[in-house]
Amino acid sequence: DIHITTGDQVEQAVVAVDGNGRSHIAGVVADRIVYYRTRYGEADPLGKFTMVMSGSGTNWKQYDPDIAVLNNGTAYIVWVEQHGGPEKYACWRNVPLVPPVGGYEKTCLPLDSTIQTTGNVQVASNGYSVYAVYDRKYLTDGMGRIDSLRYKELTNTANTGYAYYYIDYFETGFIHGLDMVIDNADKLHIAIVDNFTYTGSPPYTDRLLYRSNRTAQADGTMTQGMTVATGTSLGEDVDPSISIYTDSVDGPRIGIASIWVISGKDYIYIDSCTVDGCEYIGAHLVDLPSSWDTFSVIDDLEIQGRDEYLFLGFIGDDNTAPTGAPQVYFTEAFDTTIFYDPSDGSASFKFDLEM
Repeated sequence: DIHITTGDQVEQAVVAVDGNGRSHIAGVVADRIVYYRTRYGEADPLGKFTMVMSGSGTNWKQYDPDIAVLNNGTAYIVWVEQHGGPEKYACWRNVPLVPPVGGYEKTCLPLDSTIQTTGNVQVASNGYSVYAVYDRKYLTDGMGRIDSLRYKELTNTANTGYAYYYIDYFETGFIHGLDMVIDNADKLHIAIVDNFTYTGSPPYTDRLLYRSNRTAQADGTMTQGMTVATGTSLGEDVDPSISIYTDSVDGPRIGIASIWVISGKDYIYIDSCTVDGCEYIGAHLVDLPSSWDTFSVIDDLEIQGRDEYLFLGFIGDDNTAPTGAPQVYFTEAFDTTIFYDPSDGSASFKFDLEM
């Protein structure tokens, strides 16, 4: 039972595991970010505390945490907070394995000191480096659109810049969902499903976008990337998923999983390009069992590369389960011969899949 004080309820929980098997957990209790460190099977926590704010009351709150951890046990937490009004700010803190003299710092370090966010704030690690991404609100727009998506390497805060600067392209955007991964050269790769416009007014166009600082301008603006696809068939309700796997010919590849809605059915596509240079390999339609040909609703998906395999997990409904409830499925994205159903007909709700 993960709690800071007996009887409280930790909501919006996220977890990362370090190189020694310790679980680092962040969540929300009473509108404040909490941190909890444990090792599976041990009754007592290895550490826990609650973040603080400079004020309290209506709209003094912290929420939407994300967490990543280095192999050495240093955790990095990002979150969104409000200071008594509707304005949202992107925050971060690192949590060393050993408390510093005077104890842990428990207040917001701004990812952006002056500009508001709409709430797209995430963090990722490859065990050796940590990156955060966050958006900047387009302040003259009352619709929650953004003028840019930025990144910052939290293990080297001088390494920062634009992941995508909408204003440079005379655009504003709204991000439906994003995911990110760090390669073994400590470079960041981001998959984004967004909605952009040139005028701030209709028409709005959905797009699957990829960006990386594998190459970048002098100011850090990412230059490796591509527009994978645009169109009304993109499944904007499901976040994309990105991972790295190895091909025997091309070496390390980026895989990006997304949902396409065609003739009322959901399909999973994997788009691939090389990690270095993003030479486009192509799009792969995941070959699901025939029961998905007539009815297919997919609510969440994740991919995870390991060596030459790209594993796929998703929550979906092909209308065949006796309970009628969506199930959790697991397979290999490029060879679905073995197709697992770990939830095995469970009638419970299933959401927020992680892998």
